[in-house]
Amino acid sequence: MIDNIITTLSGQSINAVKTSDADISTVDTAIGLKDIFGPLVGSKVYPLVLPADVVLPAMIYQQVNRQHIEVDGEKLGRIDTYVLSVRASTFKDLQGLCAQIVDTVAGLAGQYEITDFAVDYEPDEKQYRGHLELEVTTLATVSQSIPAALVYEFASQAQESQYDNVVRQAVTDVFSVVLVCDQDQLETVRNQASTALVGLQPNPQSHPIQYLSGKRLAQTGQLVYWREQFSFIRYI
Repeated sequence: MIDNIITTLSGQSINAVKTSDADISTVDTAIGLKDIFGPLVGSKVYPLVLPADVVLPAMIYQQVNRQHIEVDGEKLGRIDTYVLSVRASTFKDLQGLCAQIVDTVAGLAGQYEITDFAVDYEPDEKQYRGHLELEVTTLATVSQSIPAALVYEFASQAQESQYDNVVRQAVTDVFSVVLVCDQDQLETVRNQASTALVGLQPNPQSHPIQYLSGKRLAQTGQLVYWREQFSFIRYI
């Protein structure tokens, strides 16, 4: 049944997966930082410390937090928090670099967000420093493209058998579709999912799918997690 749901949503250009197939434990969000910010500082992006002979401007990064987005016992994503420390020889250069970083993040997908910012001066090293807190959201999907849909079975409820001498029960199955997209896409993606799924018959012996409810689960920057729930009746 879930496989049919995945196929149907994928036909709507939605990055759809079963949550049981997703594994984000090995995703390294630090890998992309040098590709994103390297062009701003001549590829001089380093973890934790600067090389002793580095020529400014340069950047170091440090991961300071990791938080999982989990609902109904299902891991839907992960938020890694980094501190980007930009070093420059003049305050004017530092201001320009920080502005470029902000503009670069604003031009990325909603999975990146700057949440804090500070500047200082290191007299011993004679460096002007800018510190930017960056949150990177990872989806529980192989592809990180959005809109995405994370699908899982939620609940089943059986009615009593209608007969005394044989068992014939109607079972209502409920499944969840967690949509992940930019905030301004939410209404469109919800309509796409509902149009694709409502009325779909999971198998010849079941009733068509019906819509149950929707709920906002979480939001990180412009990225929103929204759970849609659907049900259908089958017989055992």
